[in-house]
Amino acid sequence: MDVNVEYLLRLLHSVLYDEPVPEMGNEVDWDGLISAAGMGEVVTLLYKKLNQLTGENRPDEAKLQWLRNYSMMRGMQRLQSYALFSDVLKRAEEQSIQVIVFKGPVLGNLYPEPMMRSSCDIDIYVEPKDLKSMEQLLVEFGFKKNEEHSKDVVPVVEENAIDATLEEKMDTLLQVVVLGRSARNG
Repeated sequence: MDVNVEYLLRLLHSVLYDEPVPEMGNEVDWDGLISAAGMGEVVTLLYKKLNQLTGENRPDEAKLQWLRNYSMMRGMQRLQSYALFSDVLKRAEEQSIQVIVFKGPVLGNLYPEPMMRSSCDIDIYVEPKDLKSMEQLLVEFGFKKNEEHSKDVVPVVEENAIDATLEEKMDTLLQVVVLGRSARNG
C-alpha cells in the first residue's frame, strides 16, 4: 500500500476514535497525502490532527493554513446547506409531507464532531403520493430537477446556482436525492 494512503488511514482512525496522532516516517509526502484525502473527500478531517504534530514531522505552515481555511470553508458551506434544508423540512411538515432523511447529515452523529461528516448530497424518502409535492417544494426553494442525473424513481434536485462560476457550483452545490418508492413497488 502507498505510504501516504497508509498514513492517511492511520490518521483517520485516530480522528474517528479520538486517539493521539499516530507516529509517521519521514517518507510521507504531504502533497500526496492531501491529494489522497481529497480523492476520498476526507480533507476536512485532517487539520486538527496534523496541527498536533511537532518538529520536522509537521507539515509546513502554508499547508496547515490551507487545510484550516479549506476545513472552515467546507464547514460553512455545510452549515448553509443544512440551514436551507432545515427550512425545506419545516415547509414539508407544514404541507403534511412526511420526509425521512438518511445517510449524509444523519450519520454525522456517529462522528466525534458532527460537522466532520462530509456529504455532497442529502438523501430523503417521501411516500410515492408526495413525490410531486416534494419536487414542487424544492423548486420553490430554488432547486431544479437535474434530468441528466435523474432516474425514473430517483429524481435528483439541485440548488439553483445560475450566477456562480462552474468551480463555485461544484463547491457549493447541494443535491437532494428524493426516493419515492421502494424496490418492491417498482
